[in-house]
Amino acid sequence: MPGFLVVKQDVHITKYFCITFSYPDPTRDVILVEIQIYSSNARKWKKLNRYFSESSCNKPFGNGVYWNEAVYRHPSDRNILSYFDLNLEKLKELPIPSPKPPMKRYGYHSTYLYFGESRGHLHWVGTAKYGSRIYLLVYEMSRDHSCFVKYKVEIRDIPDVCPQMIRNNQFEVIDIVRGEEEDVFMVLKVKNKIIRYNILDKSCKHMTTVNNLIRIGSGEVHRYIQSLTSF
Repeated sequence: MPGFLVVKQDVHITKYFCITFSYPDPTRDVILVEIQIYSSNARKWKKLNRYFSESSCNKPFGNGVYWNEAVYRHPSDRNILSYFDLNLEKLKELPIPSPKPPMKRYGYHSTYLYFGESRGHLHWVGTAKYGSRIYLLVYEMSRDHSCFVKYKVEIRDIPDVCPQMIRNNQFEVIDIVRGEEEDVFMVLKVKNKIIRYNILDKSCKHMTTVNNLIRIGSGEVHRYIQSLTSF
Protein backbone atom coordinates (compact mmCIF):
# COMPACT_ATOMS: atom_id res chain seq x y z
CA MET A 1 0.00 0.00 0.00
CA PRO A 2 2.34 2.79 -1.24
CA GLY A 3 2.09 6.29 0.15
CA PHE A 4 3.96 9.12 1.75
CA LEU A 5 4.13 11.18 4.91
CA VAL A 6 4.02 14.97 5.14
CA VAL A 7 5.01 16.75 8.34
CA LYS A 8 3.62 20.27 8.76
CA GLN A 9 4.81 22.44 11.62
CA ASP A 10 3.99 25.88 12.97
CA VAL A 11 4.88 27.53 16.26
CA HIS A 12 2.62 25.45 18.50
CA ILE A 13 1.21 22.55 16.47
CA THR A 14 2.76 19.71 14.49
CA LYS A 15 0.58 17.75 12.06
CA TYR A 16 1.38 14.48 10.34
CA PHE A 17 -0.44 13.64 7.10
CA CYS A 18 -0.13 10.02 5.96
CA ILE A 19 -1.61 9.33 2.51
CA THR A 20 -1.88 5.77 1.18
CA PHE A 21 -3.90 4.05 -1.51
CA SER A 22 -5.18 0.50 -1.94
CA TYR A 23 -7.56 -1.64 -3.98
CA PRO A 24 -10.31 -2.73 -1.54
CA ASP A 25 -12.23 -4.86 -4.05
CA PRO A 26 -10.32 -6.44 -6.97
CA THR A 27 -13.59 -6.98 -8.85
CA ARG A 28 -14.40 -3.25 -8.92
CA ASP A 29 -12.80 -0.33 -10.73
CA VAL A 30 -12.12 1.55 -7.48
CA ILE A 31 -9.04 2.88 -5.66
CA LEU A 32 -9.30 3.82 -1.99
CA VAL A 33 -7.26 6.84 -0.88
CA GLU A 34 -6.85 6.87 2.89
CA ILE A 35 -5.68 10.11 4.52
CA GLN A 36 -4.69 9.91 8.20
CA ILE A 37 -4.02 13.12 10.10
CA TYR A 38 -2.35 13.38 13.50
CA SER A 39 -2.30 16.67 15.42
CA SER A 40 0.01 17.26 18.36
CA ASN A 41 -2.68 19.55 19.75
CA ALA A 42 -5.52 16.99 19.73
CA ARG A 43 -3.09 14.05 20.26
CA LYS A 44 -5.13 11.69 18.14
CA TRP A 45 -5.47 10.47 14.56
CA LYS A 46 -8.28 11.41 12.21
CA LYS A 47 -9.03 9.34 9.14
CA LEU A 48 -10.50 10.47 5.80
CA ASN A 49 -11.41 8.00 3.05
CA ARG A 50 -11.93 8.97 -0.58
CA TYR A 51 -12.63 6.73 -3.58
CA PHE A 52 -11.38 7.20 -7.14
CA SER A 53 -12.08 5.35 -10.36
CA GLU A 54 -8.96 3.40 -11.34
CA SER A 55 -9.61 3.98 -15.05
CA SER A 56 -9.70 7.76 -14.60
CA CYS A 57 -7.09 8.13 -11.86
CA ASN A 58 -4.09 5.80 -11.99
CA LYS A 59 -2.53 5.50 -8.51
CA PRO A 60 -3.86 8.77 -7.08
CA PHE A 61 -1.20 10.67 -5.12
CA GLY A 62 1.26 7.82 -5.74
CA ASN A 63 3.81 10.36 -7.02
CA GLY A 64 2.38 13.27 -5.07
CA VAL A 65 4.16 16.61 -4.82
CA TYR A 66 4.03 18.79 -1.70
CA TRP A 67 3.70 22.49 -2.59
CA ASN A 68 1.86 25.58 -1.36
CA GLU A 69 0.38 23.89 1.74
CA ALA A 70 -1.09 21.06 -0.36
CA VAL A 71 -0.21 17.68 -1.88
CA TYR A 72 -0.78 17.49 -5.64
CA ARG A 73 -1.17 14.26 -7.59
CA HIS A 74 0.83 13.83 -10.78
CA PRO A 75 -1.26 15.07 -13.75
CA SER A 76 -2.03 12.46 -16.39
CA ASP A 77 -4.72 11.88 -19.03
CA ARG A 78 -7.41 13.63 -17.03
CA ASN A 79 -8.16 17.32 -17.45
CA ILE A 80 -8.50 17.72 -13.68
CA LEU A 81 -5.64 18.32 -11.24
CA SER A 82 -6.41 16.84 -7.83
CA TYR A 83 -4.81 18.03 -4.62
CA PHE A 84 -5.24 17.72 -0.86
CA ASP A 85 -5.37 21.05 0.99
CA LEU A 86 -3.45 20.53 4.25
CA ASN A 87 -4.97 23.59 5.97
CA LEU A 88 -8.60 22.84 5.15
CA GLU A 89 -8.00 19.06 5.24
CA LYS A 90 -10.04 18.62 2.06
CA LEU A 91 -9.54 17.04 -1.34
CA LYS A 92 -9.96 19.58 -4.13
CA GLU A 93 -9.87 19.63 -7.91
CA LEU A 94 -9.10 22.32 -10.45
CA PRO A 95 -8.85 22.34 -14.25
CA ILE A 96 -5.37 21.86 -15.66
CA PRO A 97 -4.37 25.37 -16.75
CA SER A 98 -4.79 26.38 -20.38
CA PRO A 99 -2.95 26.11 -22.67
CA LYS A 100 -2.61 22.51 -21.55
CA PRO A 101 1.04 21.34 -21.61
CA PRO A 102 1.61 18.55 -24.18
CA MET A 103 2.05 15.08 -22.70
CA LYS A 104 4.18 12.05 -23.49
CA ARG A 105 2.70 8.61 -24.15
CA TYR A 106 3.55 5.67 -21.85
CA GLY A 107 1.63 2.54 -22.83
CA TYR A 108 -2.07 3.26 -22.30
CA HIS A 109 -1.49 6.45 -20.33
CA SER A 110 -0.24 9.90 -21.22
CA THR A 111 1.75 11.87 -18.72
CA TYR A 112 4.16 14.77 -18.42
CA LEU A 113 7.92 14.36 -18.67
CA TYR A 114 8.27 15.83 -15.19
CA PHE A 115 6.15 17.17 -12.33
CA GLY A 116 7.76 18.51 -9.18
CA GLU A 117 8.73 21.37 -6.87
CA SER A 118 11.92 23.33 -6.36
CA ARG A 119 12.48 26.19 -3.90
CA GLY A 120 8.79 27.03 -3.69
CA HIS A 121 8.10 26.70 -7.43
CA LEU A 122 5.84 23.98 -8.91
CA HIS A 123 6.90 22.86 -12.39
CA TRP A 124 5.93 20.40 -15.03
CA VAL A 125 7.57 19.71 -18.37
CA GLY A 126 5.94 18.96 -21.70
CA THR A 127 7.14 18.90 -25.31
CA ALA A 128 6.16 21.13 -28.20
CA LYS A 129 7.07 21.25 -31.89
CA TYR A 130 7.44 24.52 -33.78
CA GLY A 131 8.20 23.83 -37.42
CA SER A 132 11.07 21.33 -37.50
CA ARG A 133 12.25 22.17 -33.98
CA ILE A 134 11.27 20.33 -30.79
CA TYR A 135 11.28 22.09 -27.43
CA LEU A 136 10.96 21.16 -23.79
CA LEU A 137 8.54 23.60 -22.18
CA VAL A 138 8.95 24.14 -18.44
CA TYR A 139 5.63 25.35 -17.02
CA GLU A 140 5.28 27.00 -13.64
CA MET A 141 2.12 27.26 -11.56
CA SER A 142 1.48 30.41 -9.54
CA ARG A 143 -0.06 30.25 -6.09
CA ASP A 144 -3.39 31.41 -7.57
CA HIS A 145 -3.19 28.27 -9.80
CA SER A 146 -2.54 30.21 -13.01
CA CYS A 147 0.07 28.66 -15.29
CA PHE A 148 2.70 30.02 -17.68
CA VAL A 149 5.75 28.86 -19.64
CA LYS A 150 8.76 29.76 -17.51
CA TYR A 151 11.52 28.27 -19.68
CA LYS A 152 11.74 26.95 -23.24
CA VAL A 153 14.61 24.61 -24.10
CA GLU A 154 15.37 23.58 -27.66
CA ILE A 155 16.31 19.90 -27.89
CA ARG A 156 19.20 20.49 -30.24
CA ASP A 157 20.87 22.73 -27.63
CA ILE A 158 21.27 19.74 -25.27
CA PRO A 159 24.31 17.57 -26.10
CA ASP A 160 23.58 13.91 -26.89
CA VAL A 161 19.81 14.50 -27.13
CA CYS A 162 17.87 14.14 -30.36
CA PRO A 163 14.11 14.13 -31.16
CA GLN A 164 14.15 10.35 -31.75
CA MET A 165 15.07 9.79 -28.11
CA ILE A 166 11.90 11.51 -26.95
CA ARG A 167 9.72 9.55 -29.38
CA ASN A 168 11.37 6.26 -28.31
CA ASN A 169 11.23 7.00 -24.55
CA GLN A 170 15.05 7.03 -24.28
CA PHE A 171 15.12 10.40 -22.61
CA GLU A 172 13.87 11.42 -19.18
CA VAL A 173 13.65 14.62 -17.15
CA ILE A 174 14.54 13.63 -13.59
CA ASP A 175 14.48 17.03 -11.92
CA ILE A 176 14.16 20.80 -12.39
CA VAL A 177 16.30 22.67 -9.85
CA ARG A 178 15.92 26.38 -9.16
CA GLY A 179 19.16 27.80 -7.79
CA GLU A 180 20.50 31.30 -7.46
CA GLU A 181 19.66 33.64 -10.38
CA GLU A 182 21.72 32.12 -13.24
CA ASP A 183 21.78 28.62 -11.76
CA VAL A 184 18.60 26.93 -13.01
CA PHE A 185 19.14 23.45 -14.37
CA MET A 186 17.57 20.18 -15.47
CA VAL A 187 18.82 16.78 -14.38
CA LEU A 188 18.37 14.48 -17.37
CA LYS A 189 18.81 10.80 -18.14
CA VAL A 190 20.00 10.37 -21.72
CA LYS A 191 20.34 6.66 -22.47
CA ASN A 192 22.70 5.57 -19.67
CA LYS A 193 24.05 9.03 -18.82
CA ILE A 194 22.89 11.38 -16.07
CA ILE A 195 23.63 14.95 -17.10
CA ARG A 196 23.09 18.40 -15.67
CA TYR A 197 21.94 21.01 -18.18
CA ASN A 198 21.86 24.68 -17.21
CA ILE A 199 18.72 26.15 -18.79
CA LEU A 200 19.96 29.75 -18.79
CA ASP A 201 23.57 29.55 -20.01
CA LYS A 202 23.10 26.22 -21.91
CA SER A 203 26.11 24.62 -20.26
CA CYS A 204 26.15 20.86 -19.76
CA LYS A 205 27.93 18.58 -17.29
CA HIS A 206 28.10 14.79 -17.30
CA MET A 207 27.41 13.65 -13.73
CA THR A 208 27.50 9.84 -13.84
CA THR A 209 26.77 6.73 -15.92
CA VAL A 210 24.19 4.16 -14.86
CA ASN A 211 23.09 0.73 -15.98
CA ASN A 212 20.77 1.43 -18.91
CA LEU A 213 18.44 -1.36 -17.77
CA ILE A 214 17.62 0.56 -14.60
CA ARG A 215 14.66 2.89 -14.94
CA ILE A 216 15.37 6.26 -13.33
CA GLY A 217 12.75 8.94 -13.71
CA SER A 218 10.97 11.70 -11.80
CA GLY A 219 8.60 9.13 -10.25
CA GLU A 220 11.44 6.96 -8.93
CA VAL A 221 13.85 9.50 -7.43
CA HIS A 222 13.42 12.47 -5.12
CA ARG A 223 15.49 15.31 -3.80
CA TYR A 224 15.65 15.20 -0.01
CA ILE A 225 13.47 17.75 1.77
CA GLN A 226 12.80 17.81 5.50
CA SER A 227 9.00 17.59 5.29
CA LEU A 228 8.55 14.60 2.98
CA THR A 229 9.39 10.92 3.08
CA SER A 230 8.21 8.15 0.74
CA PHE A 231 7.64 4.52 1.57
